[in-house]
Parts: sequence; C-alpha cells; structure tokens
Amino acid sequence: MRTASAPSAGRSGIYVLAAHGTPKLAIVWDGITVAMPPHGILDFLSRAGLNARLMPGSYRLSTAALGSCRNCVVGVGSHEPPDDYGYLKHWVYVNRRGELLNWGGRLDLTQNALPERRYFPFDFMTHIIAIG
Repeated sequence: MRTASAPSAGRSGIYVLAAHGTPKLAIVWDGITVAMPPHGILDFLSRAGLNARLMPGSYRLSTAALGSCRNCVVGVGSHEPPDDYGYLKHWVYVNRRGELLNWGGRLDLTQNALPERRYFPFDFMTHIIAIG
C-alpha cells in the first residue's frame, strides 16, 4: 500500500492510498497508516477489559447477515487480490441494537439496507469478533 499523495512531515489527515491499483481512504498520521489484523483487535479489546472471541468462518455480506452480528467487530472484504490478511479490507462495529458504526456514521440495519456498493464496496464478512 502506498500513498497517492504523501503527507508532508508533521502533517496528519485522511489521504487516498492505492493498494493493488485501487484507490482507498486511510487515516495517516505523520506518514504512518494505521490498520489492525484480527489478533490485534482481540488484543486491543482484551486490554480494554472486554471478553472477545474470534468466530470461525467467512460469510456473504448482506444487511441481514451483518445485522445478526450484534455487539461484534466485523471484518469485511472484497474479491480484490488478497494481502497478508486474506481479503480483509476494513473493520466495522455492529452494536447491540443492530446499528452499523462505520467511519463515525451510524446506520440502523433493522430499518435500512446497506449502502450502495460504490459507498460500501465489500462482498463478504472475513472475520467476526463477538464481544461479551
């Protein structure tokens, strides 16, 4: 993954990155991109005093499937070429009420469908981490 427009030294912000030629958004602090593998999420939740477990399997992404993952951190992916963590591209959280929390936004999955593919470009759930 490389920055399409590298930040200046000491600058922070959101930049477009390219992985396998596909533009993506990522948060960059002083030129460092932050991402977490599944076991990093488990470690983070453990350090926060929460019990969490990685559920086995990969599931096709749909509003109903994602909405059934209550109080879970869910890895989502697409059929782009795999990287070090398979097809994992992004993490989202679904709270106990069935609301999808993603990039500061909230979407009630009990009342709304997932956004159009151009806004939420994922095909399946790569990892499900159940909390509690």
